[in-house]
Amino acid sequence: VFVGVNAYNNSLAFVNPFTSRNNNINIFGVSGSGKSVTAKILMNRLYMRGIQIIVIDPEGEYVNIAKALGGEVISFSRENGINPFYVSSLQENDILDHISTLKTFFKFFIPTNHFDSAVLDEALIKLYDQGSPTFENLLELLKDHPMQKDLSVLSTGSLRGVFNSTRKLELTNDIIVLDLHDLKKDEKRDPAMYLLTSLIWNLVNKKNNKQRMLFIDEAHKLLVDPEVAVFYRELVKQARKRNVGVVSITQDVEDFLDSEYGKAIITNSETKILLKQSYATLGDIGTIYPMTDEEKQQLGHLAIGEVVLFRENEHVRINILVLPFEQPLVFTS
Repeated sequence: VFVGVNAYNNSLAFVNPFTSRNNNINIFGVSGSGKSVTAKILMNRLYMRGIQIIVIDPEGEYVNIAKALGGEVISFSRENGINPFYVSSLQENDILDHISTLKTFFKFFIPTNHFDSAVLDEALIKLYDQGSPTFENLLELLKDHPMQKDLSVLSTGSLRGVFNSTRKLELTNDIIVLDLHDLKKDEKRDPAMYLLTSLIWNLVNKKNNKQRMLFIDEAHKLLVDPEVAVFYRELVKQARKRNVGVVSITQDVEDFLDSEYGKAIITNSETKILLKQSYATLGDIGTIYPMTDEEKQQLGHLAIGEVVLFRENEHVRINILVLPFEQPLVFTS
């Protein structure tokens, strides 16, 4: 995939995520540095190579490019929610894995002093054994336990409809954008990001013959909760086995550098694209990216369209080149 032009000798720079040690990519840069444009360019060029593109899109940044390329936009709101209980497989191991996902998801809504892993585990197993996994049936199984009231917000409370729908997630289109911008608050977006990423992961595990790239914008939000961060790290580490590449996009590189899970995600991403960085992070960046002091200082001065590309123990400064036919695709939000 063509990326841009070498800033030092004008040679062309190409990247093929599926021919390296792993398929993962980082796109890190401060707000306004060109992260979304860089991501859209990669999306379009990977799509042209026949790779399926799936995007977790908290701010609706990628809706227009998906529509322009004939892709599918799946919006989420109280009127357009998702069924968190749906499992595409009836195999016992798959159901048990999904129960683990649900327990982590429900922790977003249950106070620590109310959360009882054993009770919730027993209720969820019984729920699937009964063959009718719905919130109403789960709440009945949790009757008289404090978790019942906590989770009722998803069924009949202020979040009803968002996570209490009959809609199932399917990966049938070649470009799929999961648009979360109607979920205005992090109390909705953060659990939605985790749940959707988990559901996608379970689906691609069943269909690993197709090359896919999973773009996660505002990826730092998956590092806030320790259990979610563990899941995110394992997703990145195992992606290659499922013929998937994970593209982590964030302006908050500090959240990655300050977390053992974030550092593991960086080291398990063979292709790293650094755009302009804040001066406050340059020292920390130098601990994980091999650069001279002069190169680190240059990161604070990069203009829009200038990046440093790290790949296979080498790095080079590149000018991202937007082709004329791509401009209407990448310069809209």
